[in-house]
Amino acid sequence: MTHDASHSDDHRLRAHLAAIVEHSNDAILSKDLTGRITSWNSSAERMYGYTAAEMLGRSLEPIVPDERRHEIREIIDRVSQGEIIRGFQTRRRHREGRLMDISINASPIRDCDGGLIGVSVISTDITEQLHRDLALRASEQRLRVAKETAQIGIYEFHVLENRIEWEPMIRAIWGLDPEEEVRLSTFFEGLHEDDREPVRLAIESALDPLHGGEYSAEYRVIHRRTGELRWVRARGLVVFEAGQARRIVGSVLDVTDRHRSEEALRRTDERKNEFLVALGHELRNPLGSLVHSIERLRRSPDPDRHSAHLESMARQTAHMTILLNDLLDVGRITNGQLELRRERCRLATIVEHAQGTLSAALQASRHRLEVSIEPPDLDLVADPIRLEQILVNLLSNAANYTPEPGLIRIGAVASPREVSIEISDTGIGLEPAQHHKIFDLFYKGRPGSAGLGVGLSLVKELVQLHGGSVTAHSGGTGQGMTVRLMLPRRLGDHSGPPEPPPGAPADLGGLRVLVVDDHLDSLHALCELLADSCEVVGAPGGAEALQRAEEFRPDAALLDLALPDFDGVELASRLRRLPDLDQLPCIAMTGFGDPETANRLDEAGFAAKLVKPVDLDRLLGLIAEVTGRRS
Repeated sequence: MTHDASHSDDHRLRAHLAAIVEHSNDAILSKDLTGRITSWNSSAERMYGYTAAEMLGRSLEPIVPDERRHEIREIIDRVSQGEIIRGFQTRRRHREGRLMDISINASPIRDCDGGLIGVSVISTDITEQLHRDLALRASEQRLRVAKETAQIGIYEFHVLENRIEWEPMIRAIWGLDPEEEVRLSTFFEGLHEDDREPVRLAIESALDPLHGGEYSAEYRVIHRRTGELRWVRARGLVVFEAGQARRIVGSVLDVTDRHRSEEALRRTDERKNEFLVALGHELRNPLGSLVHSIERLRRSPDPDRHSAHLESMARQTAHMTILLNDLLDVGRITNGQLELRRERCRLATIVEHAQGTLSAALQASRHRLEVSIEPPDLDLVADPIRLEQILVNLLSNAANYTPEPGLIRIGAVASPREVSIEISDTGIGLEPAQHHKIFDLFYKGRPGSAGLGVGLSLVKELVQLHGGSVTAHSGGTGQGMTVRLMLPRRLGDHSGPPEPPPGAPADLGGLRVLVVDDHLDSLHALCELLADSCEVVGAPGGAEALQRAEEFRPDAALLDLALPDFDGVELASRLRRLPDLDQLPCIAMTGFGDPETANRLDEAGFAAKLVKPVDLDRLLGLIAEVTGRRS
C-alpha cells in the first residue's frame, strides 16, 4: 500500500470516529492534564447547555457544583496512574442551574509514543433513571404505609403547586371543611406555635435532595373551631424529578392517647420522685440526730454503763441509713439521674470504710471477716462512694443470710485491665435457680428476711454503671454463696499516681468551726461531738450564723443546705464576703444526695459535701483536710 493510500485510510478512520463521537447520545469531552477542555461534542452541548466555542480551552468549573470541584483533579490523577474509571456517579450543573445525576467513564489519551497527554470523559445523564427508582420507592412506601396503618390518614403535598391533599381523618383533626382548599399556610396555621419552627425545618430538610428525601415529625394540632389539642405523628417520602422536589407522600397518625398516657405516667413518676426526695430529706435529719447522740454517748466518760443499748441503737441506725440510701438510689437509677464521680482510689481504703459502716452489725452477729487484696495497694478508677455502697450491701447481705457465728471473706486480685472482687460467706446458700433472681428488685432469699429486697438489685445497677459485671454462685442450700464483681481498672485518661489513703486527722485543737443546722437536735448533738476536738459555735439559721461568724472568725464552716431564712449556698457566699473570710472552706451537710445538688455545690465552691447522717470520723478528717491540718 502506498503512503498516500495509507494516509487516506487513516483520514477516513479518524473522520469515522469523529462522527461517532459527535453524534453519540452521551456527552463526550476531553481535557488536557491541566484540566482545560480540548474537545466538546454536540451531546455535551445539549446535556450541559454550553456550546463547544464557550467551553474549549476552559476548565469544567462552570458545570461542576462547588462541593464537587475536587473531582476534577481526582479524575485526572486516577487516570494518570493508569486507572480506567467506569460508572463514577456524581452530579453536574446545567447552564440554567439545575443539577443532574450523571455516570462518568474516563480513560487516558496518549500520543504516538504512548505518553499521557489528556483524559477522555464520557458522561451519561442518569437523572431520570434515579428519579424513576425514587418514584417507585415512594409508591411502594405509600402502599406499605397504607396497608400497615389502615386507620391513619394519607396525604400528598404537591410542592410546586403549594397544594395539599388530605384524607377526611386529617381534615377532622385540623377542623377543616371537606371541600376547603389546603395549602402549606393552612397546615402551619393549625400547628401549636412552639412546633411550627421544628416542623418547618423538618420539611426543608426532607425537600433537600442531599438529605435523603424522608420526612418525619411529631407535633401538636389545635382544632380550628373547638380549640382541642391533638398530637400527630407524620411521615413521608419526597418524590424528586430532574433534581427538584415535586411532592411528599405520606401518612398522619393521631397519637394523642399515647401522649396523654405518657404525660400521666411522667407526672406520677415526678410525684414519686418528689416524695422520695422529701422522704429522704425528712428522715435524714432525725436519723442524723440519733447517730450523733449515740456517738456522743459512746465517747462519754462512762460508755460501758449503756454499752448494750448503745450498740443496739448503733446497729439499727446504721441499718436504717443503708435502707434509706438504697431506696433513694433505686429511684435515681430507674430515672437515669444517678451519675458516677470517678477518681483514682485504693480498694483497701474502700473496704476499710465499708467495714466501719457495718462494724457494729458484724460484731453483734459474731461473724469473722477476712480480707485479702493482692496487691495490697491495688487501685482502680471508680466512684469511691458508690463502690463503698456496693461492698456495704454485699457484706450486709452476707451477714444477714449467714447463721452466727460465720465467716465472710473479701478477696480481690487485679490484672492490668480489670479487678476481680469476691465476697463469700458460710451462709444458707442458694439453689441453682436462684442464682440470677437474687439481683431482681424486691427479691428476698427467704420469706420474712430483713431488708427491702433492693440492695443486690442496686449492686447490679451500680456495677453496670461502672462498666462491670456481677454474678453469684452457690453450691446449694447450706453451702454458702460467692458474689464476684468484675470491674474495669481504668477508664479513659486517668494518668498519674493514685491518691494516697487518708491519714488520721491531726490535732484539731485551736481550730474554730461554725456549724449551721435548723434541726436543733442534730445541731446540739454535732456541736457536742465536735467540741471534743476543736472550738465550735452553732447557729440554727443563716442570719444568726452571719452574726456569730463576725465574732467567732471560723476556720471552717459546716453548713446545712435547707435553712429557714436562706439556703446554705447563699450563706456560704455571704460568709465569704465578711472581712478576712473570703477563703473560708465550707463543707455542705445535706439530706439530698442527688447529682443536681452535688453539681450546684461544686459550682458554689464548696470544699466537700456530706450526706446526712454525718459520720464523725469522716467529718473530722474533712475538717483537717480543708484547713490543712491533715497529718
